[in-house]
Amino acid sequence: MPWPDEPCPTCPRAARGLPGPCRAMVLRNRRYCDLTDPQHPAYKPAYVALLCDEPTAVSPAPTVQPPPMLERAVSFVGAVARHVAAGAPTVSEEVKEARLTICRSNVCGKFGGDANGPACLACGCGARGLATKAGWADQSCPLDPPLWGPVEPAATPASPARSS
Repeated sequence: MPWPDEPCPTCPRAARGLPGPCRAMVLRNRRYCDLTDPQHPAYKPAYVALLCDEPTAVSPAPTVQPPPMLERAVSFVGAVARHVAAGAPTVSEEVKEARLTICRSNVCGKFGGDANGPACLACGCGARGLATKAGWADQSCPLDPPLWGPVEPAATPASPARSS
């Protein structure tokens, strides 16, 4: 089913008359439409604020620490292997930044860190690893349900035709 050019019926951006596409349209993830629908069981007001780009108070860093370094490394190596197996597809900078904004907003309460800096406590990636994975089209947030998921890869320029 093709992605609609218009916001969903429950889109908080459209309801508030805000310009521009909602984050669900940018990320091509209909899950946001559910999460911002007050009738849906997974609804949270924080998701509405996130889709409307409203400034929100960042949740305090969780008391849980990131996984040990070895566990983080194994998780990232697994992501790299899946990414390479998928053909190493990437997303546009706009989608990458939208994904990172979702992570940094800490809506899930799992974005924290330690002495090494910010990290996702769900996947174990530090800031650099998270920025890398957010740029890969085949990756998704490890939460259930994911806050962002796989998307169609960014268009790549066609190879120039070779003359014989």
